[in-house]
Amino acid sequence: MCCCKGGCCDGRCKYNGPLIRKLGWASIVLAVIGAVVAAVADGVYAGYPFATFLHISAPIWGGAFIIITGGLAVCGGNNPGSSSLRTALLVMSIFGTLSAIAIWIIAMAGQAVDGISCGQFVQGPHTCRGQTLKTCVGGVWEDNWYELFPDWRSVNCAAVRALHWLQLILGLVETLLMLIINARSCCGTWTNCTCCQGTQQQPPTQAMTYQPGQPALQQI
Repeated sequence: MCCCKGGCCDGRCKYNGPLIRKLGWASIVLAVIGAVVAAVADGVYAGYPFATFLHISAPIWGGAFIIITGGLAVCGGNNPGSSSLRTALLVMSIFGTLSAIAIWIIAMAGQAVDGISCGQFVQGPHTCRGQTLKTCVGGVWEDNWYELFPDWRSVNCAAVRALHWLQLILGLVETLLMLIINARSCCGTWTNCTCCQGTQQQPPTQAMTYQPGQPALQQI
């Protein structure tokens, strides 16, 4: 039975320390993986004009908020009675959720934009209206890009799309974890319910007294 300041929750609202701790470790691992993937993408495609959304590096700066939230979740899970840790976790989980949402939204946009731009880039320069351009529509790829990147024929656009897909999946899973952590920490913070193990609310005791000369028993 869950013992709270306002009564017993009967398990409906509890701050589950072990669960919070596991969610925190899972969030940290996923955020680190996402940051490593983003760093690799930045290193491989640094400077390429088609890798606009890869250069935003959302899993790196967004992952920082998620790692901090995960660290607070681990500490809060180890110390379920600390109200300050529960409050800090509740606040940071909001920022972690927003960061995770930004990660998969940017990855989705990159899948649509960077993937198409990469396909156009590897087609090589074309002549349009007397100018050497990448494409006649907009003319965004000028010939100097191909001078800067003479290996443009070897660019793997499938890898660009795969990196965005991986960041998209990681962002969605991180969003789910952040929402669960937020809900569990909110429950523990606002209800002050830490679920005392082995503690049950005892029914009030009644004393029966009998006074000589009175026919009935009185309850006190």
